Amino acid sequence: MIFSQKRVKKVLETVENAKGKKLSPAEINKIAKEMVRQIEECPELFEEVLKQSYEKGLEILPPDLRAELPAELIKEGSKSDKVPDENVVKATKAIAENLPDDTVVQLARKAELGIKEKNAIVEAGISDEERKREEKVSIAIDNLHKIYESLESLISDRDIVQMISKIMNNLPKTNQSEQLKINQLVNNIIAKQMMQNYSRIATIKFQSFYAIRTPEEMFAMNIPQLIKCEYKKIPTKVREQNKKEYKEEDCRRELLGIIANHVATKYIQDGSKKIVIPQSKEMKDISEGEEQYFLEQIKQTVEALNGNIDLLTEIDIKEQIRGNVKAAEKVEEYVATMDQLPADTKETFIQQGQEIMSDKNLLEISDYCNQVGLYQALASLGVDKAKKLVDTVILSIEKRKHKIVSRENTPKVVETKFEKKNKDSKTPLDDNDAR
Repeated sequence: MIFSQKRVKKVLETVENAKGKKLSPAEINKIAKEMVRQIEECPELFEEVLKQSYEKGLEILPPDLRAELPAELIKEGSKSDKVPDENVVKATKAIAENLPDDTVVQLARKAELGIKEKNAIVEAGISDEERKREEKVSIAIDNLHKIYESLESLISDRDIVQMISKIMNNLPKTNQSEQLKINQLVNNIIAKQMMQNYSRIATIKFQSFYAIRTPEEMFAMNIPQLIKCEYKKIPTKVREQNKKEYKEEDCRRELLGIIANHVATKYIQDGSKKIVIPQSKEMKDISEGEEQYFLEQIKQTVEALNGNIDLLTEIDIKEQIRGNVKAAEKVEEYVATMDQLPADTKETFIQQGQEIMSDKNLLEISDYCNQVGLYQALASLGVDKAKKLVDTVILSIEKRKHKIVSRENTPKVVETKFEKKNKDSKTPLDDNDAR
């Protein structure tokens, strides 16, 4: 201990020699570097040196720079390969509880430590829980900014994913505004790294970042457009040297193909009766060409896995893509009802109804069929009667189809009324049978 105190005093001579001088931040940093150089020979001295350097700073530095010396010591110590991070954190925590909150924040931000270590400093030195939470979020945002700026150098996708994961795993509860900012920063990092990859190998490596963003999230958050923004930041002369020009539409299509494969594979492997399309504004707004491509990719994957996409499922997929959730629910209800019918009746109704079951008026037609009691009647009829009823409904719908403008304004049926048959009543079908 005596030896250690002598060493501490020796290290602090650098501070003593500065007494009475007007020091700039650059000069304070120079003093800190010299002190860390001496500490590297005996890292366990870091805690005591840090404590005393703060006390010395109170004597020799003006109020606005008093936290600067310990902050620079922590920063330089955390940069040194010879001073373990655990020593830096332990030393900082030891003085943090006796320092003002603003000083603790400055110490944490100056240190080139991991997010977990920085949070430990904040935890030790700030008592107010809301201030503590805010500072942890702020540190996370600062670290994400640093990752984004560091992407100019060659960093592997794996390293980036690990850095982002550490930040997200140590993130406290966030409010909506904070979360939006964090999401945007993460998306910008992913987009910038994808563009770096594309510039080198002309390939967007989506799969490298699945641990951070699923393909569905990438599409919903419009990563292809963010990549284009990063592409535009590249100087024209550099872009001309790339193997291939980046095109946002190609990137979107590739991502849609990946999503199509995912939803189709899940549909077959899970044995589901319904293909589930991820809902997002970006998905709802895809072009007609993208929609057709997406649908074809789903069908091809399902068929490759020995499955089948029938007309109703295809319509359902389109309604989901467009965000027409209620229409999609109607299709699900319709399919469930149809599944209760005899196979030949079901097939006949589907075939004869194809011409009116278009993707543009499905919701109106389905609501209409409910109102006239078609589903209920079909469930109780045999094949012959069902065929005749279908013919009647098709003719009736064709006459009224042009009047149907929305599901909220579906016209009431007056002329044609289907009721459940009982012993004392006859329907038009009964008369036809008699003839």
